[in-house]
Amino acid sequence: MKTGLWLQRTALIFLLGCAGALAQAACPAHTEGFSCTEYESPPRHASTPSGRYVMYFYIETCPHCQDARPKVDAWRKTLPQDLKYIEHVAKWRDREGAAFAYRIESVPSFVVNGKYLIAIDSWEPEHTDAAIALVSELAGLEPAD
Repeated sequence: MKTGLWLQRTALIFLLGCAGALAQAACPAHTEGFSCTEYESPPRHASTPSGRYVMYFYIETCPHCQDARPKVDAWRKTLPQDLKYIEHVAKWRDREGAAFAYRIESVPSFVVNGKYLIAIDSWEPEHTDAAIALVSELAGLEPAD
């Protein structure tokens, strides 16, 4: 009887801890070199997967996207298998495309779980690093050592 009660309490504490960790993930009040916006309602597109995901939007001829590419690729290689990673070439006039559905206004940009839009506005490498760190946090990933 006592073991069952202990298990229930342990499970409750664990669930409350998880809920607290999830509740803490949000766009920061201030960012430098990138923006973070929380969608009021999650956008949907044919490419939207189920489960956890990060979408990366870029344009192949964008110099800033090319500068960010090595950092994004290195980060992508560290992602767990249960987090889906999808890349989209942003096409501005394609009203059927993912960039339109997710309201992408600049590149490079990330969408996290259909809840957050992170757009890198700066050419500074440390701002790209900070944006990727925020994407990781919002996606529920453990901080890198």
